[in-house]
Amino acid sequence: MPKKKPACSKSSKTKTQSITCAARVTPIKATLESVIANPTILKKPKDPRLPAVGTNFVKRFKGKDLMIEVKEDGLYWEGKCYKSLSGLAMAITEYPISGYVFFHKELLEWQKK
Repeated sequence: MPKKKPACSKSSKTKTQSITCAARVTPIKATLESVIANPTILKKPKDPRLPAVGTNFVKRFKGKDLMIEVKEDGLYWEGKCYKSLSGLAMAITEYPISGYVFFHKELLEWQKK
């Protein structure tokens, strides 16, 4: 039984396929060049549900008051930075939990302000 050539081999590509592939690369290069020129495009917009930078708040958990500080680069608790509410909630509880579920009461207070 003869072996079949893989579909991606050079001999199976037609001229139109190679032109199509080249056309797909050009927008990607343009996008990379724009990112290099302006790296801030990659920054995700701040979630409006989160408190403003500079906010300090207390979360009560298992009878202890935990002081949390919001800075430009993340949420700080006990000197360690967490990039998300869920990451911070998991560090506090030591089990997987949604940050929005864990900080529900605090989120409602932030939204009132």
